[in-house]
Amino acid sequence: MRRSADTVGHLHGLAHPAFHGNRTIGSIEELFVDAGQRGTGLGRSLVDGFGASATEQHAARYIAVSTRRAHVFYRAIGYADSATYFKKGLV
Repeated sequence: MRRSADTVGHLHGLAHPAFHGNRTIGSIEELFVDAGQRGTGLGRSLVDGFGASATEQHAARYIAVSTRRAHVFYRAIGYADSATYFKKGLV
């Protein structure tokens, strides 16, 4: 997806059934906050809004996010370390 110059924040998340969650979980796939908007509460608002939606619409048990660069942000808004992220390039 190409970001437009006037995009200040974006969150792409999914709610889906998962065996390890024993029901529906939410996953944050992407979170972007423009550098000039960081520290304003926009990121927290996007994440909280997604959590509320996943809970209300899908009865999600929890929200998961894989990141290594934004751990300070996620810890500050109440997320805890849970797993290591692995990936393999296909191209």
